[in-house]
Amino acid sequence: MNKKNNKIIKIRILILCTIAILLFFNYGLSRNAIDSLFLENLSSTNLPTAWLLTGISSVLIMMIYNKYNIKISLLKLFSISSLICGLILTILLICLHYKITYTTYALYIWKEIHIVLLVEIFWSFADITFSIKLAKWIYGLFMLMGSIGAITGSLMINPLVNYVGTLNSLWFLLPIFLSCYIITYIASLFIDNKVNITTKKTTIQLIQNIKLIKKSKYLFPLLGIVFITQISITFIDYEYNTFIQHAYPILDIRTGVMGKIHAILDSLSIIFQFISGLIINILKIRGTIIAIPSIVACLSLMFISIPNLTFIIITRIITKSLDYSIFKITKEILYIPLSKKEKTQGKAFIDIMMYRIGKAISSLILIWIFYFHIIKNTIYLAFSFQIIWIILAITISKRY
Repeated sequence: MNKKNNKIIKIRILILCTIAILLFFNYGLSRNAIDSLFLENLSSTNLPTAWLLTGISSVLIMMIYNKYNIKISLLKLFSISSLICGLILTILLICLHYKITYTTYALYIWKEIHIVLLVEIFWSFADITFSIKLAKWIYGLFMLMGSIGAITGSLMINPLVNYVGTLNSLWFLLPIFLSCYIITYIASLFIDNKVNITTKKTTIQLIQNIKLIKKSKYLFPLLGIVFITQISITFIDYEYNTFIQHAYPILDIRTGVMGKIHAILDSLSIIFQFISGLIINILKIRGTIIAIPSIVACLSLMFISIPNLTFIIITRIITKSLDYSIFKITKEILYIPLSKKEKTQGKAFIDIMMYRIGKAISSLILIWIFYFHIIKNTIYLAFSFQIIWIILAITISKRY
């Protein structure tokens, strides 16, 4: 029986590694092309509006996800979601070709939400499959595979854009979505049945998720961390996009430069992922969760001292690489001791909804900043939220 279980675990690890590579290869292509298209068609001043619309859309997506994650096995849900994401992208690219109004907004929202949804299903499956002991090591492996895929996608975007252009490069995403659909659908037929969550077939209302988190002394500060983290990172993203837009005004050149920056970012993520197990075992979960916002706050202070393109790129690269590696791994491990309901429904509320609502709230703040013409204070606000992030990290570390 143990040999059979070990074989099943190895198969699941192999499948998740493959999906991580494909998923983030797609994202490596899509984020650079879509971000550059957005800056070309709408400029960075419209990013807060896009982030606000994304936050609103995430509420709907979270409710739909919670309705089906208790009825459909997680791997099968991933396969269906991959297929739907590919179909929506096809429709949006056709609309963009015919220059239908607001398609650029819709494409940006698709880019932001589809990756969060698919990654959420990915980690939900992992969290109910592996023990904490095993997760400390293999979660770093999953992140490593994802970064390899992301680096490959980011490096490929430059020659691809030179050959077919920024817009046409997005058509190359469709075969990857189809591959994800086929792999996870076949896998769900053989290894996913015992992992499926079985509960009453009732629609999980938004208020039930809020009550679930409110009752938990553990989930509530974790929700706060995710929320504050996204506000802080969004402010840094805004500064980055504004500097990039002004420095590289030509679309295809900007797309290639953004691809190179993300390739460096993902390479650094790989280094962090490679040593994540060692870092977590040295600092422990408590020390790691506090160290991350402390580093981010120091980076923000560095940019405040020297506000130029080089330092905002450095700040974004290190902040995002930590977010994609050690922070993500640590956060996922924090979920493991919880109940299955907390790992799926509570986790979905935090990681899908609050992830984007954080961006939506930061968008409202940015719109308010625009209105009062105090946009130069963005990085100072980011630093203020990072101090709150440190306080919340200390709180949850005591409860772990």
